[in-house]
Amino acid sequence: MAIASAAPLLAMNGALKMATNSQQYVEGTIKVQNNSIPKPEQLIVISSFRGAEGKDGGREYVQLNHRYHNATVKLNQFGLDWTTTTHGPIHNCNGALSSTRNVKMSAKAGALASNGDIEPLRRCIVLDIEGTTTPISFVTDVLFPYARDNVGRHLDATYDSAETQEDIKLLRAQVQEDLENGVAGAVPIPSNDAGKERVIAALVTNVEAMIKADRKITALKELQGHIWQTGFKNNELEGVVFDDVPEALERWAASGIKVYIYSSGSRLAQRLLFGYTNYGDLRKYLCGFFDTTVGNKKETKSYHEITASLGVDHPSEILFVTDVYQEAIAAKLAGELNQLWRTLKSIYHPWNYYIVHLDLKSAAEERLELASRIANESVFAKIGNVHMITKANMVTYRGPTMVANTLHAASILLKKYTDWDWFINLSASDYPLLTQDDLLYVFSQVKRDFNFVEHTSRLRWKESERAMPLIIDPGLYQNTKSDIFWVAPRRTLPTAFKLFTGSAWTVLSRAFIEYCIWGWDNLPRTLLMYYSNFVSSPEGYFQTVICNAPEFSSTVINHDLHYISWDVPPKQHPHILSLNDIGKMIASGAAFARKFKSDDLVMDKIDQEFLHRVNGTFTPGGWCAGNPFCSKVGNAKKLRPGPGAQRLRRLIDRLVDIASQNQCK
Repeated sequence: MAIASAAPLLAMNGALKMATNSQQYVEGTIKVQNNSIPKPEQLIVISSFRGAEGKDGGREYVQLNHRYHNATVKLNQFGLDWTTTTHGPIHNCNGALSSTRNVKMSAKAGALASNGDIEPLRRCIVLDIEGTTTPISFVTDVLFPYARDNVGRHLDATYDSAETQEDIKLLRAQVQEDLENGVAGAVPIPSNDAGKERVIAALVTNVEAMIKADRKITALKELQGHIWQTGFKNNELEGVVFDDVPEALERWAASGIKVYIYSSGSRLAQRLLFGYTNYGDLRKYLCGFFDTTVGNKKETKSYHEITASLGVDHPSEILFVTDVYQEAIAAKLAGELNQLWRTLKSIYHPWNYYIVHLDLKSAAEERLELASRIANESVFAKIGNVHMITKANMVTYRGPTMVANTLHAASILLKKYTDWDWFINLSASDYPLLTQDDLLYVFSQVKRDFNFVEHTSRLRWKESERAMPLIIDPGLYQNTKSDIFWVAPRRTLPTAFKLFTGSAWTVLSRAFIEYCIWGWDNLPRTLLMYYSNFVSSPEGYFQTVICNAPEFSSTVINHDLHYISWDVPPKQHPHILSLNDIGKMIASGAAFARKFKSDDLVMDKIDQEFLHRVNGTFTPGGWCAGNPFCSKVGNAKKLRPGPGAQRLRRLIDRLVDIASQNQCK
């Protein structure tokens, strides 16, 4: 089985492919070297798609539709109204979410609702402070001025204490770094030999500049926390939280939900703010505090650190709330990586090859994290069939870069391995509906030249909306992410070949992949150039190549082996699958389904009832051994097909029976 993708790649022995339109995919192949069963090779690619990224003006409030470590989180799951920047009620008297919003007040933190939009119940909530639990004005107009006005007095009064000397040590190191980097406002701090007064004067100058620039650095935050400690204990300061915060904290605590704080302010400052509020001591509702010692709030790795610290089974059990767009994106990307990892482990088999790739837009630390996970997974290390593309590609789903990335993955698989038969592309929004043993068993009985490609020549609205417009994909020539754009004039439909369209997800034979790469009659290259200006080329390139190639047109089966549900009328993206769809998914007989939200409850249900996968481990198969189960590889040639194999076998038999009726029409 080989796995490959248009963005992130995963490869398995055989042919299994996973693809993403933006940053993550897995590619691979599958091989069977024993004559006891026919040689099943397939390819699947897994990828993770980034959600739409939008900003409002000014401060870039997140208007949060981002779940912590997940693709989308609705603040309404909190009862939070993100349409305004001040807090106000949006729930009715029984705690259920109301459909009306009070635009004069900002979000009222109500009870977690249990309507159809709410998915997994959160075990942990991680809250930002500034703009989330506390008015920004309190921080900027009260806390910062207090620290600025009292920094000299505090340093003078506590200069010889071990605590203040440690603060000065941190500030010296930070200022030295600032001077080396040319940071505005930084001035040298003299040595202690210059005298206390001169040292304090220089410290005050630097601290004032740091506060003015609103810098989120540990050295400043530690000193501010100690200054504020004096203010709170002397009743010169009182913490301010929005009126709905105490009620929300109490409800969450009563529901068994653990609440944590993650702020750029020091942990001491966080404890002081919640310990001395206008509503009394609220620390009794809080389970812990995180500050920038775990990492910058705009870096993905920080959220991996928090997840590891909290020890949850699934990242979706944590909800992160912030008003800062970049912070929400960082948390969201951490979730996408976890979803990619979950999909990879759910489709893993020792006879498959996997190549994993993260889009160039992914943060460097995210790619390092994935590489580290692959290197440290003992089964992967033992078998050596999971690889990562280290030189990332920029990928745009609607542009040709996704096709180019898929071909890149396929090229690697062809060069690296000779014993796979199919290439299957998936996204991290996809999930298997059967085990790898089921898939291998069924494909061991399938003709090696079959290609499963959903297709049609009836373009309809796509003629004018996709085939005739000319687009440019900046991903072809830029190393930064941007969407496709349209150029004039429009073009006419081609006469040298016939256009086909269909699903971007396919199961392609090795023979056809070789044809696409080598292109001995030049058709694949010609079409690749044509589709470089085609809107949503991943939904047409392989369809048009295979149906215009006489050598392969009779091998195509008009199905992508996916269960995909579309809203009525159809939208840009498929319907998000939930527990309500599980019956239809399984009855379809498909090998995979999409589109899922990260760590949705329906995926847990699939794990439990159809994959028999527990606690984030591999999907069990005949190869599994060790304690815990599947921690070691036993007999990798042993398959244990189950009901999933029967469902897929029935589907493929039906598709083959009617194949000639709808091939390339």
